[in-house]
Amino acid sequence: MEKKYRTVPFRALAGHSFGGLFALHTLLVRPELFQARIVAAATYSWEGDALARKTAELLAARPTLGGALVFTIGEEPPGVVASFRRLEATLAAAKPARLRWKAIRYPEDDHGSLVLPTHHDALRFVFAGWDMPIAQDAVGPKGGLRAVEAHFAALSERLGFQVAIPENVLNLAGYQALADGDAPGALRGAAPCVAERARQPGRGAREGGRPGEREEELRPRVGARRGRQGPEHGPLQGQLRARDREARRAAGGALPLSGGDAGAPRGPRPAAARVAVTSPWASTARAPRRWDRR
Repeated sequence: MEKKYRTVPFRALAGHSFGGLFALHTLLVRPELFQARIVAAATYSWEGDALARKTAELLAARPTLGGALVFTIGEEPPGVVASFRRLEATLAAAKPARLRWKAIRYPEDDHGSLVLPTHHDALRFVFAGWDMPIAQDAVGPKGGLRAVEAHFAALSERLGFQVAIPENVLNLAGYQALADGDAPGALRGAAPCVAERARQPGRGAREGGRPGEREEELRPRVGARRGRQGPEHGPLQGQLRARDREARRAAGGALPLSGGDAGAPRGPRPAAARVAVTSPWASTARAPRRWDRR
């Protein structure tokens, strides 16, 4: 999976019944292999109290062990319920400093029906704080850029990998700062968005260009396609136009236009065109995209 797909360094394993027993086994023998384990109705009574005993030994030897563990039980035989409770009591007594754990009982579910509620509740626990809370009477998160950075720094620490701050969260924080009358705070919140856009290729790249391609490589490819107008021509031309517009803005409009922009007016754009540059949803907004391709 990690060789073929772009993944984040966070692995979660979910198992039910004997699969749940296997998930607990990986915690005992290879604790670093997964960062989260979701255990639904495992065979908690396997070999008597072996799970509780080995868990106690693990936490005594590894007091700083991190990760997340959620294990659940429904309507089961008394012996299985007793083993579940002993495992729960073992974790409560150990009070692990970094291992986040939760034991959940579903008295109205049986061995099979608890799988769906287990996964729902466990994922909410594992990824708690993924969405930054916003008060009902607010436009976005309060506290400005510092509050946003602090929230996602704590989330990254808890999950064990760097969670990027979503652009829409920064935007909403900026809108909230404006609503609070804090224009400098809104500008500070917008700065990371501007920096990220500066690192990205032009808008045309999102429509088929090659991300990161240098301009001297891009222009010959566009020129070679002028005569046959292949399916790649439009996106490439769009990428060049976007770069020309950025260059003209940086130069105060003093640079000549190129390609399909040669006959376009040089006056200021309507507000909709400016929204197309700054809005995180511009790639899906129809009207701003028409302006931006002018």
